[in-house]
Amino acid sequence: MSILHFRRYVRVEVEIPIRIIFRGDKEPIAAYISNLSEEGASLINTTPIRITSSMEVEISLPQVEPPVLVRADVLWVRPMMDDGQHVFAHGLLFNRIGYEDRQRLKTFISQNSSY
Repeated sequence: MSILHFRRYVRVEVEIPIRIIFRGDKEPIAAYISNLSEEGASLINTTPIRITSSMEVEISLPQVEPPVLVRADVLWVRPMMDDGQHVFAHGLLFNRIGYEDRQRLKTFISQNSSY
């Protein structure tokens, strides 16, 4: 894992599976995040998600139970290539996260960064 330094919060590069749950949908969507901070993440998915969309995101952090659950909004979307496949990167801003989930997230980030 490497660290991205140019942001307000330390952001660690990861490849972590997530489940996206949209209000009203019965089935979650599987995707992954490619970097993570206390305030947001970069979500990678095979289909674009509309900017301003709100969702619940279940993040399965390695060696952390239970998964972290956050409410997030999509700030930006851009197409990209990942292992020869066309995918979409999405900038997520976490806007609601419980105290215990935030503590698990902070601990994971601090354990995977050099700060």
